[in-house]
Amino acid sequence: MKPVAETIYLEERTSNGFIIAAGNRAKMLWKLQLSLQGDNPTHGTFSAVYYKDYQWQGNVLRMVDALGDAVSAVGGKRGRWPL
Repeated sequence: MKPVAETIYLEERTSNGFIIAAGNRAKMLWKLQLSLQGDNPTHGTFSAVYYKDYQWQGNVLRMVDALGDAVSAVGGKRGRWPL
């Protein structure tokens, strides 16, 4: 269920990742999707599915950095963030 107040929330779990969104029931600001493939090594993408507003852009950039740090901590490689 989408929230009443604007916030960042888990919108959907997919078979190989998840989609997070920002907004509320009436207004969608953006959606980002994390998808993972493979066992060892695991490859993945973290991409914008929908992007309408720059509200909470700092949160997104911090999330991308935290995800990159987690990937690097286990010996993974990180590509350039497209936004």
